[in-house]
Amino acid sequence: MSEKPRIEEASDLQPVPIELFDELNHLINVQLNKPGTLIDHLKQAYDFLDKVNRTYVSTFTTCSKGCSHCCYMDVQLSAFEAEYICVATGIPHQPFNKLTTDHKTPCPFLSEQNACAIYEHRPLFCRTYHSLSAPELCGIKNAVFAHYGTAESDMGNIIYRSVYLWIHHHNMHQTGGNIKDIRDYFPHDPMAMRRHLSEIVKAK
Repeated sequence: MSEKPRIEEASDLQPVPIELFDELNHLINVQLNKPGTLIDHLKQAYDFLDKVNRTYVSTFTTCSKGCSHCCYMDVQLSAFEAEYICVATGIPHQPFNKLTTDHKTPCPFLSEQNACAIYEHRPLFCRTYHSLSAPELCGIKNAVFAHYGTAESDMGNIIYRSVYLWIHHHNMHQTGGNIKDIRDYFPHDPMAMRRHLSEIVKAK
């Protein structure tokens, strides 16, 4: 019988590059205060997070393309971000559904190829949630492994935390602070949603 993967301690992480702090300050204090819709501003914030992930977080996270274990857990989504997904994809959201938890089924946007069908528009939770432990641990039920970028860990770094606070500030003022699971906002048939998204890609 094969031995279970060992739980590894996360090594000391390199500090966030100073140039990313400079870009964060410009984003929060200048870019996100320029004329434009909140939806446009949210996309700018997402784009910056993607850059942070490419240039910094990817140097230590063990996450890789094709892994979808985190797509089976609860996926927190603010009403503000649900509106963004609705506008970006044309898929209507259901803002008045009740909050559900303890999900074991896949996110409705997970494709049959274990890829995110709305990767470009995925929410904050998906952009900041990372594993620092051996990838094999993700597939083991009740395994304990090191997370990075979660609300429980104060979001991991000041950049994640600043964007998190900006999103939740506007979510509070625009929607009263509603946060539910992505399945609550988009309870439609997953196959139908994926067909719709596929048609959008073909039309481009």
